[in-house]
Amino acid sequence: MSLTEQCFQQTPLSPVSNISYMQYGDDKNTRRAFPAVRVSEGVMPEGSVWTRNPVAYQAGHTDILHDSPVGDVDFFKPVFQAALPELSGGGIGPECGSSTQFVDPAFKPAQPYGSCTEEEWARFASKYNFNIVDELLVPAGLVPGEYVLSFRWDCEGSPQIWSGCSDIVIEPEPLV
Repeated sequence: MSLTEQCFQQTPLSPVSNISYMQYGDDKNTRRAFPAVRVSEGVMPEGSVWTRNPVAYQAGHTDILHDSPVGDVDFFKPVFQAALPELSGGGIGPECGSSTQFVDPAFKPAQPYGSCTEEEWARFASKYNFNIVDELLVPAGLVPGEYVLSFRWDCEGSPQIWSGCSDIVIEPEPLV
Protein backbone atom coordinates (compact mmCIF):
# COMPACT_ATOMS: atom_id res chain seq x y z
CA MET A 1 0.00 0.00 0.00
CA SER A 2 1.32 3.48 -0.80
CA LEU A 3 1.78 6.14 1.88
CA THR A 4 -1.06 8.56 1.22
CA GLU A 5 -3.08 10.84 3.47
CA GLN A 6 -6.08 8.58 2.82
CA CYS A 7 -4.05 5.59 4.06
CA PHE A 8 -2.94 7.42 7.23
CA GLN A 9 -6.50 8.54 8.04
CA GLN A 10 -7.78 4.96 8.06
CA THR A 11 -6.18 4.20 11.44
CA PRO A 12 -6.13 7.21 13.78
CA LEU A 13 -4.54 6.52 17.15
CA SER A 14 -6.28 7.50 20.39
CA PRO A 15 -4.63 8.56 23.65
CA VAL A 16 -4.79 6.16 26.59
CA SER A 17 -5.91 8.96 28.96
CA ASN A 18 -6.16 12.72 29.32
CA ILE A 19 -2.68 12.83 30.84
CA SER A 20 0.46 13.87 28.97
CA TYR A 21 4.02 13.92 30.27
CA MET A 22 7.01 16.22 30.06
CA GLN A 23 10.35 14.42 30.05
CA TYR A 24 13.88 15.81 29.80
CA GLY A 25 15.89 14.03 27.13
CA ASP A 26 15.66 10.24 27.35
CA ASP A 27 15.54 10.13 31.16
CA LYS A 28 12.17 8.62 32.16
CA ASN A 29 12.94 9.51 35.80
CA THR A 30 12.34 13.19 34.90
CA ARG A 31 8.83 12.47 33.57
CA ARG A 32 6.11 14.73 35.05
CA ALA A 33 2.40 14.31 34.38
CA PHE A 34 0.01 17.12 33.48
CA PRO A 35 -3.58 17.28 32.20
CA ALA A 36 -3.76 17.24 28.40
CA VAL A 37 -6.17 19.44 26.46
CA ARG A 38 -7.80 17.13 23.91
CA VAL A 39 -10.48 17.73 21.28
CA SER A 40 -12.50 15.05 19.48
CA GLU A 41 -15.36 17.04 17.95
CA GLY A 42 -14.96 18.79 14.61
CA VAL A 43 -11.58 17.21 13.87
CA MET A 44 -10.36 15.32 10.83
CA PRO A 45 -10.40 12.46 10.31
CA GLU A 46 -13.67 11.82 12.08
CA GLY A 47 -13.10 9.70 15.18
CA SER A 48 -9.61 11.06 15.82
CA VAL A 49 -8.39 13.08 18.81
CA TRP A 50 -6.30 16.22 18.64
CA THR A 51 -4.09 17.36 21.52
CA ARG A 52 -3.02 20.96 22.11
CA ASN A 53 0.71 21.59 22.27
CA PRO A 54 1.13 22.40 25.98
CA VAL A 55 4.02 24.83 25.51
CA ALA A 56 2.67 28.33 26.20
CA TYR A 57 4.45 30.52 23.68
CA GLN A 58 4.97 34.13 24.56
CA ALA A 59 2.74 36.66 22.77
CA GLY A 60 5.74 38.27 21.10
CA HIS A 61 6.55 35.01 19.36
CA THR A 62 3.20 34.34 17.72
CA ASP A 63 1.11 35.91 15.00
CA ILE A 64 -2.02 36.04 17.18
CA LEU A 65 -1.54 39.70 17.97
CA HIS A 66 -0.14 40.82 14.60
CA ASP A 67 -2.88 43.45 14.19
CA SER A 68 -2.40 44.87 17.71
CA PRO A 69 -0.32 47.99 18.22
CA VAL A 70 3.06 46.98 19.61
CA GLY A 71 2.49 49.11 22.72
CA ASP A 72 -0.50 46.92 23.67
CA VAL A 73 1.43 43.64 23.69
CA ASP A 74 3.26 42.22 26.70
CA PHE A 75 5.84 40.17 24.79
CA PHE A 76 6.81 38.15 27.86
CA LYS A 77 3.32 37.05 28.92
CA PRO A 78 2.37 33.55 27.74
CA VAL A 79 -0.71 33.39 25.50
CA PHE A 80 -2.27 30.75 27.79
CA GLN A 81 -1.56 29.21 31.20
CA ALA A 82 1.22 26.65 30.89
CA ALA A 83 0.42 23.11 32.09
CA LEU A 84 3.75 23.13 33.97
CA PRO A 85 5.95 26.16 34.73
CA GLU A 86 8.73 24.81 32.48
CA LEU A 87 6.37 24.63 29.51
CA SER A 88 6.53 28.27 28.47
CA GLY A 89 8.70 30.29 26.16
CA GLY A 90 9.53 29.94 22.54
CA GLY A 91 12.57 27.70 22.40
CA ILE A 92 16.14 28.58 21.54
CA GLY A 93 15.15 30.53 18.42
CA PRO A 94 13.24 33.31 20.15
CA GLU A 95 15.55 33.28 23.18
CA CYS A 96 18.69 33.74 21.07
CA GLY A 97 17.16 35.16 17.91
CA SER A 98 18.84 37.93 16.02
CA SER A 99 17.32 40.59 13.78
CA THR A 100 19.85 39.44 11.17
CA GLN A 101 17.71 36.33 10.58
CA PHE A 102 15.04 38.58 9.05
CA VAL A 103 17.48 40.61 6.94
CA ASP A 104 19.82 37.84 5.78
CA PRO A 105 18.36 34.31 5.99
CA ALA A 106 21.78 32.86 5.16
CA PHE A 107 23.22 34.33 8.43
CA LYS A 108 26.29 35.91 6.86
CA PRO A 109 28.52 36.13 8.77
CA ALA A 110 27.72 32.92 10.64
CA GLN A 111 25.99 33.42 14.01
CA PRO A 112 26.53 30.15 15.87
CA TYR A 113 24.69 31.38 18.99
CA GLY A 114 22.37 34.03 17.52
CA SER A 115 22.26 36.99 19.89
CA CYS A 116 23.33 34.80 22.85
CA THR A 117 26.69 34.00 24.30
CA GLU A 118 27.82 30.39 24.21
CA GLU A 119 26.88 30.05 27.90
CA GLU A 120 23.38 31.48 27.34
CA TRP A 121 22.89 29.16 24.36
CA ALA A 122 23.87 26.14 26.52
CA ARG A 123 21.44 27.23 29.28
CA PHE A 124 18.52 27.62 26.85
CA ALA A 125 19.40 24.38 25.04
CA SER A 126 19.21 22.57 28.40
CA LYS A 127 15.95 24.32 29.34
CA TYR A 128 14.22 23.28 26.12
CA ASN A 129 15.66 19.74 25.89
CA PHE A 130 12.36 18.12 26.79
CA ASN A 131 9.86 15.88 25.08
CA ILE A 132 6.10 15.82 25.35
CA VAL A 133 5.04 12.19 25.78
CA ASP A 134 1.60 10.74 25.16
CA GLU A 135 0.64 7.09 25.54
CA LEU A 136 -1.42 5.84 22.60
CA LEU A 137 -3.71 2.86 22.18
CA VAL A 138 -2.68 0.36 19.55
CA PRO A 139 -5.86 -0.49 17.63
CA ALA A 140 -7.17 -4.02 18.24
CA GLY A 141 -6.24 -6.36 15.45
CA LEU A 142 -3.19 -4.37 14.34
CA VAL A 143 -0.51 -6.94 13.60
CA PRO A 144 2.92 -6.37 15.20
CA GLY A 145 5.45 -5.13 12.66
CA GLU A 146 6.95 -2.09 10.99
CA TYR A 147 4.71 0.92 10.30
CA VAL A 148 4.90 4.57 9.32
CA LEU A 149 3.26 7.00 11.74
CA SER A 150 1.96 10.29 10.34
CA PHE A 151 1.49 13.30 12.58
CA ARG A 152 0.56 16.93 12.08
CA TRP A 153 0.70 20.13 14.05
CA ASP A 154 -1.94 22.77 13.33
CA CYS A 155 -0.64 26.04 14.75
CA GLU A 156 -2.85 28.05 17.11
CA GLY A 157 -1.04 31.33 16.57
CA SER A 158 -0.56 31.29 12.82
CA PRO A 159 -2.12 29.73 9.71
CA GLN A 160 0.59 27.05 9.50
CA ILE A 161 0.27 23.28 9.40
CA TRP A 162 3.37 21.17 9.99
CA SER A 163 3.39 17.48 9.18
CA GLY A 164 5.84 14.65 9.39
CA CYS A 165 6.25 10.91 9.48
CA SER A 166 8.18 8.48 11.63
CA ASP A 167 9.13 4.83 11.27
CA ILE A 168 7.83 2.81 14.22
CA VAL A 169 7.81 -0.82 15.27
CA ILE A 170 4.81 -2.31 17.04
CA GLU A 171 5.99 -5.23 19.11
CA PRO A 172 3.86 -8.09 20.39
CA GLU A 173 2.67 -7.76 23.97
CA PRO A 174 5.04 -9.67 26.25
CA LEU A 175 3.71 -12.88 27.74
CA VAL A 176 3.31 -12.65 31.50
